[in-house]
Amino acid sequence: MRLKIYRLMMIAGAWALLSSTNATCQNFENYKEAGDTYLRSGKSAIAIGEYKKALELNPGSTAVTFNLAIAYYKERNLKETISSLERITQLDPNDTEAYYNLGCLKLYGRNFEAACDYFKKAHAEQTLEFVDKLRSLDPQTQSAVLLS
Repeated sequence: MRLKIYRLMMIAGAWALLSSTNATCQNFENYKEAGDTYLRSGKSAIAIGEYKKALELNPGSTAVTFNLAIAYYKERNLKETISSLERITQLDPNDTEAYYNLGCLKLYGRNFEAACDYFKKAHAEQTLEFVDKLRSLDPQTQSAVLLS
């Protein structure tokens, strides 16, 4: 009798664990999809909240982290944009798209050295040539080229 009760408890525990894991995956997908929908409809501030909820459930998702970076960028929060992109490079050191975007952000901030470092990691040789040419220009011309 005890053995049957023990087996039933083990089965119930395993079922609860599987159900919980499945619910977590569904919630992650729901938050990600909601964030994507809000981002596409121009509601980036709301998208940020949805992406953060998704990342609480799966902090290793580079796709959600990248979308979070886009949402922060649309909100003009460059500090959090950079932080999100740097998080991606920690999760996946081979993510050239994250490095390239970090290089662009550093370039527009006129941090040419950091921009070059990121562009090198992104294997963006043509962009490196552009940065070298841009560096040689006077600040007023740099501003005109960078549209700031």
